[in-house]
Amino acid sequence: MNRLSERQNGDESLLERRRRDREALTERVLMRAEWLEPADRALLESVYGDHVPIPRLARLRGQAPRRLRRRVQTLVERLLAPKTSYVLARGGDWSRERWRVACKYVVAGRGLRGTADDLGLTLYAVRKHMEAVRTLYEAEAARA
Repeated sequence: MNRLSERQNGDESLLERRRRDREALTERVLMRAEWLEPADRALLESVYGDHVPIPRLARLRGQAPRRLRRRVQTLVERLLAPKTSYVLARGGDWSRERWRVACKYVVAGRGLRGTADDLGLTLYAVRKHMEAVRTLYEAEAARA
């Protein structure tokens, strides 16, 4: 086998690996998108599930493509953040109320007041739950 064919075989495996990684990322984003607000979920499902180009989606929504692209990037970064992974993995160990607060605040990206309003809790209760989640997350991160 000559060097050219060896390099081509290596490139093909690299391309195949990149394709698999991209598919795995897409699958993870779509699975976690279930935790988002309906409008954000629909946006990610259009981009990642239906493969609608952002410029076309922006035209349909009457938004600037740059703004929509930034929104998609922000959502994906949030869904793939270590804190989101922590909340989704460890949340079952917490009280139902803490779990709901953490999902709304960390995963769905609602603010303290929005989370309180959505869940019918006081701002103080949401703040205390998030303080506890933050402490647990930082303790686990320090152990790792």
